[in-house]
Amino acid sequence: MLPVLSLLLPSLIPSAHAFAPTEIGDPGAPARTYPSNAGPQVRLRQQAGWQAFLAGEGAGWVARFDERTGTAHRAWGPSIPLGPLADRSAVDAAMRGLFARQPGLIGVDAAQLKLKTANYLAETDTWYVEYDRYVPVAGGQPGTQAGGPQALPLYGAAITARIRGERLMLLGIDSYPELQSVGAAEIGRDQAFLLAATQGPIGLNAREDLTAVEMILPLEQDGSLALRRVWAVRSRAEIPPGLFQGFVDAQSGALLAWFNEYRSFSGTVYGTHATRTLDGSYSTSPMPLLDIDGGNGGGTTTAADGSFTLPDGAQYTAVLEGDYATVENDAGGEGALSFSSGSPTWTTASATQAEISSYVFVHQVRDWGLQFGPEVDMVTDPLLIIVNQNQTCNAYFDGNLNFFRAGDGCNNTGEIGDVVYHEWGHGYHYYSLQAGTFDSTISEGLSDCVAFFQTLDPYIAPYFGTDGSAIRRVDQDRVYPDDLVNESHEDGLIFAGAIWDLLAEMSATYNETPYASKGRAWAETAELFTNGIKAGGTLESIFEDFVVADDDNNDLSDGTPHLCELLTAFGQHGLGYGGQGGLLSIDHLSLQNQAAQVDIPVTAALQNLAPLCNDAAIQSASIRWSVDGGGWQEAAMNIQDLDVSGNIPAQADGAIVSYYLEIDDGNDTMLWPPGGERAPYTFYVGGLEELYCETFDSSDGGYTHALLDGTDREGADDWVYGGPGGLSGDPVSAFTGRQVWGNDRGGGNYNGAYQSDIVNRLSSVSIDTQGASTLIVQYRRWLTVEDGIYDRARVYGNDAILWENHASDRAGDEHTQDVDWVQHTLRIEGGADPLVLGWEIASDGGLEFGGWNVDDVCVYRTADSTIIPGGDTGDDTGTGSDAGDTGADEGQNLDSGKGIDIAGGCACSAGDSAGGRGAGLAAGLLLAGLAIQRRRATA
Repeated sequence: MLPVLSLLLPSLIPSAHAFAPTEIGDPGAPARTYPSNAGPQVRLRQQAGWQAFLAGEGAGWVARFDERTGTAHRAWGPSIPLGPLADRSAVDAAMRGLFARQPGLIGVDAAQLKLKTANYLAETDTWYVEYDRYVPVAGGQPGTQAGGPQALPLYGAAITARIRGERLMLLGIDSYPELQSVGAAEIGRDQAFLLAATQGPIGLNAREDLTAVEMILPLEQDGSLALRRVWAVRSRAEIPPGLFQGFVDAQSGALLAWFNEYRSFSGTVYGTHATRTLDGSYSTSPMPLLDIDGGNGGGTTTAADGSFTLPDGAQYTAVLEGDYATVENDAGGEGALSFSSGSPTWTTASATQAEISSYVFVHQVRDWGLQFGPEVDMVTDPLLIIVNQNQTCNAYFDGNLNFFRAGDGCNNTGEIGDVVYHEWGHGYHYYSLQAGTFDSTISEGLSDCVAFFQTLDPYIAPYFGTDGSAIRRVDQDRVYPDDLVNESHEDGLIFAGAIWDLLAEMSATYNETPYASKGRAWAETAELFTNGIKAGGTLESIFEDFVVADDDNNDLSDGTPHLCELLTAFGQHGLGYGGQGGLLSIDHLSLQNQAAQVDIPVTAALQNLAPLCNDAAIQSASIRWSVDGGGWQEAAMNIQDLDVSGNIPAQADGAIVSYYLEIDDGNDTMLWPPGGERAPYTFYVGGLEELYCETFDSSDGGYTHALLDGTDREGADDWVYGGPGGLSGDPVSAFTGRQVWGNDRGGGNYNGAYQSDIVNRLSSVSIDTQGASTLIVQYRRWLTVEDGIYDRARVYGNDAILWENHASDRAGDEHTQDVDWVQHTLRIEGGADPLVLGWEIASDGGLEFGGWNVDDVCVYRTADSTIIPGGDTGDDTGTGSDAGDTGADEGQNLDSGKGIDIAGGCACSAGDSAGGRGAGLAAGLLLAGLAIQRRRATA
């Protein structure tokens, strides 16, 4: 029988988080990914609001931006004094004062923010602060929403802050500034419960409806960001068992996402051996805090080491019930041990093995909790353990610990130490939270960490299977976001792997053998782990939480004692500033079209995100350029500290210049763009007259697409119009607006990559070029394609090839892999009237990449272009009838005219050089695998 606690407090206790599989599927809670691409990140740093913050009290701060919305998703720097913070009201007033002084920082009216969380943890002198954003809605229900009668909250905190020592150290902004209003609800509360059940796993089975809250849900769907008005409903069911939360679109009634708080998923099983589980090796351990009754009403409780003192000559009885843990046997009567003298020993003659083992293991992991988190309620509150439940291959936490009998190829989960440690870890996570959310992915990874802190073994639960197999292992290089599979146990291995590697980094710092003993490195890692999880982070944000937890002087600008170890360990798994790229970036504003016969200034800067962990210094820097496809030339750049400057010499009218930068810091030679000669920036020199521009902001431009060769299977012709999905090397946002044309945006069964053994092409409408003799084509390109000896990416003018990707002269890996929206400039001599542009992928049977992403296509005539007599007047508008995948933007309720300007305007018109660095920087090169050169931690 389940305990009363889980029935009375469904909104407080996470219903359950399982260790292993059942038959219940679970798409998972709605979650966003936050890829970090070099070029967009540096462009977003130039937004006026962020620059104003840097020019004032945010001097020295750095940020990781949300490339879909433009806000500073996580930012930190020299701590900002906020004044005395005596209570929650003072914290709110101080934060609102910051918002008022920096009106462009958060992107929305601060009046729409409501303080959600302001929890103070005295042990670390830290405030955990969160604000909800309430968005005006049509048809709001008076009295039902805390934000006012006509407003709904966003799902997830809009603003997060970490304040230590009355100084702001970390800021997260997820305010979705473009969202100004959403439409009226068509679905009511009761209907939402029914729709969630019938479209989800409960179906028509009996259920208990619990809560329903209207909110706005940010959701990634088919490669685009959607912001939906939803009902978030929670219902309990016994068939299938669990506490289900569903998100029902309040306008369409569709179930957009759901998850079971009773976590039940399959894991990856590996063969291994261990001595702490059902491998035939047993140990006798003390039974701490155990109640003993008898002796004419007398009795006692054993000490922490299992010892006791009782009068001689009486009969005593012990059951598996104590000050901390009580064991309940779901398969029969509870065990009992009778004795009158000596040191009695629990054996299977007195109780089932699951009763005895689970009691021992719970007290073992509790001792770890007492050492590192004695303030956490999970460590002190009485705990009920229910063993031998009539199911197999699983265990879960729902306020109690629940373990299943043996069967179906699995051992009894109550007899396996790692399973007990893991499930206890879910409770430890839940009761540790001071802010944020109980994120299931973090909780699964965190609970695996709790297990390996006890065992120092990367294999989790050896002999979970009767064949000796373990359920998971944490020493695999799972990387965010590439290895996300939207399954909490598997995705949790990204975080668990980071902590496993952090333990090794700490061991190196303190001159200890990794994973060999529970010495200083183990203790420092466990302490940091315990404090880092309190902020309720998710995969993409928890790195910063650990940095704040590691700080020792209320100021992040001078680093933290273990910053270098954190950067290295988390970076190996794609997390934090050392993750998706590295610690150094070259900031450079890509040049736009230039005037003729004047020198062209070029500036750049080397940005060091972790100056305390690496000694970055520019040894040499140069500009390399080519004119009209000719040979490459080079000029040295002037170096001043981490800034560089130089010139491309004046060029003649009509030249097309390709260029890239090369910087050497003494350890690595860095190129920007990273493709160098095979994928440089380009610009035109001289005057241009615009004939055609299509930004795809309001429509697909009438473009069509077709499969030209290969098997006509699903997805072979994968050209799609819509928001880019960020998979397989694709961007996560358009260059301007929201829509682009590209190969395979991802979503559903698609991974973002073009298919093998196909040729497909996107074709523009027929463009009236007014008979011009010389045409210039410019567009924004984000292309990732295999080396041209294998896969070909081509641009066509009518049926003539204008450009194709680089091909090595041998079997190699000289791929074209853009990491920014590159301006690509092409010339058509002799004119083409009308003109149809084409973008093509031709693949072989092997490796595939993300393919084309195309935005802001423009055609110009040159200033000196002649009109060819008898040229086509361009009456053929070529509207195109192939609708393809319309890719209608799921965020149709967004007002794109408001909020933060992400792209900085259309790139279709010829622009001036930005000149010096002060005009803004764009595009960055992040270096993977940068060697850490200096550590702050001292042995």
